[in-house]
Amino acid sequence: MAIGGLKAFEEGGIRVPEDISIIGFDDIELTEFIHPPLTTIRQPMYESGSLAGHLLFQMLNGERVNESYKLNVQIIERQSVSEPAKS
Repeated sequence: MAIGGLKAFEEGGIRVPEDISIIGFDDIELTEFIHPPLTTIRQPMYESGSLAGHLLFQMLNGERVNESYKLNVQIIERQSVSEPAKS
């Protein structure tokens, strides 16, 4: 979606990051090779899948599972976000 947004803004004459900043989610490999390289949030996909599988087995076994879990995410800073103006 963020890559599509970059393209739509480009077609509309809106400059990224000069006029608007964009942040994507998932940090797919393509994001570092587009123009401008896309700032993204990297989520732990392997850990998410592993946790989902573990929870599924717990539920199938009739065990109680927590309603929420926290996994670490990381921001990958590239050039699609401008620096905030200094006052």
